[in-house]
Amino acid sequence: MVIDQLSLNGNADIVPLRHKALLLSADPAGDAEITELLDHAGFDVDSVRLEERTLDAVSQMRPRVIVLHLQEIKDESLEICKQMRQSTEMPIVICSASGREWDIVRGLEAGADEYLVMPLRTLEFAARLRAVMRRVGENEYRGDTLVAGPVELRLDEHRAYRNGGQIDLTPTEFRLLVTLVRKSGQAVSHTELLTQAWGPEYAGCRNYLRMYMRYLRNKIEEDPHNPRLIVSEWGVGYRFEAAAA
Repeated sequence: MVIDQLSLNGNADIVPLRHKALLLSADPAGDAEITELLDHAGFDVDSVRLEERTLDAVSQMRPRVIVLHLQEIKDESLEICKQMRQSTEMPIVICSASGREWDIVRGLEAGADEYLVMPLRTLEFAARLRAVMRRVGENEYRGDTLVAGPVELRLDEHRAYRNGGQIDLTPTEFRLLVTLVRKSGQAVSHTELLTQAWGPEYAGCRNYLRMYMRYLRNKIEEDPHNPRLIVSEWGVGYRFEAAAA
């Protein structure tokens, strides 16, 4: 957990444990605000311009969280986010002035674990970072393996296999599949899946869930248009049906 406790004085100042954050910015305007928020949340901040050498910075610095500061959501910035997601499981948080639904969807689809709309409030920012850490923390899936039908999930390695072949899943897709496989043969509600993958604040965002279930089916089903493993339970949620294989 990033933040150990809140002080009990009237200002509810945050008492942090220091971690490393990498702030990647396409536009330095507003960086000072995010740096201050990260400082309050318990992070020492390294700032790097968002460009081609970004991936080198991520691998060299090994931050605890990656924050993308994007004044506007542009294709080139999202492409870098996608590349980072393919090469690291570190939490990625987008901070942007754009609150348009389509921009938020594009950001999450590019691999971000959280999307925050600026201006940001200190305590809310810290709380959302804590939620991200809980969802994608280093110990989240340690020391376990799940097998259901043709699917094997090596939780300590964050790796998924189908019939022995590795499947390339994003962290969000992996969390969704873990939630389904843990309750193989049972219907898992939309709310539970959204909460496990993104957090309780996304419990009503079914458009995210539909989109990611489509991604999962494309990766693990023999025929994604006629799914047999991930079955829709209309009005309820989804069910992983291992017996169908």
